[in-house]
Amino acid sequence: MLRMIRALALAALLAVLTGCAAQQTENREAPDPEITIRGALAFREGITPPPGSIATVTVADFADSSAAPVGTTSIRLERSNVMLAFELGVPQSQFDAGRQYVVRASVAAPRNEARWNTDVAQIIDATREEVDVGVLLMTRSRDDARDSDLD
Repeated sequence: MLRMIRALALAALLAVLTGCAAQQTENREAPDPEITIRGALAFREGITPPPGSIATVTVADFADSSAAPVGTTSIRLERSNVMLAFELGVPQSQFDAGRQYVVRASVAAPRNEARWNTDVAQIIDATREEVDVGVLLMTRSRDDARDSDLD
């Protein structure tokens, strides 16, 4: 009789432990999948930023310019490039369904003596796992184009 009670108690304990382990597995959150955004920056005037310039690519809400970007990456230019590739991963949870998001870029030369910006914000499909925005054309800021010693 004592053996039977012990066996039943052991079986009940094993059932409880198995249930707890299964519940812990179910409660673990799946990693937040990322949307990968790729593209390249090209400098329209043929005047490239000098080495040491910083390119910043952002993904932001199209309708709310005051909202913080949902994703940003910065790339230091080691040499003057006519074309600069970029890749940015943004967690899907950062995007709200029904909103439009855009990719923009800017480049600041060392000591901010010149600046380039995308001429058009590229709308992206935030429901896809991978987005290729193609080539974003960069133009010099008007103030920089007038009085820069980089030309």
